[in-house]
Amino acid sequence: MLKDAKGNPVFHPQWVWRCTSKPGRLYLHFFQWPKGSFTIPPLRTKVARAYLLADPARSVGVLQPNGTVTLALPPDAPDPIASVVVLETTP
Repeated sequence: MLKDAKGNPVFHPQWVWRCTSKPGRLYLHFFQWPKGSFTIPPLRTKVARAYLLADPARSVGVLQPNGTVTLALPPDAPDPIASVVVLETTP
């Protein structure tokens, strides 16, 4: 682990993915498409539906044991620059 002049760990942000939201929806923006599956930390809500923003008819598989969300992603990204997976949540 790299350390700064004071001996603290150096923070290196990663730009692999980001999340934005609207009420009832989370938008996962992927700049590097994950292979196979992708897991996000536990949510306070349940995911009712997950799909690709580029093709809403194309569902994404979701497992949510104990709040942790694991997505079963297709092998290829729908967009070479940034692909978005939408998670519709319930209260």
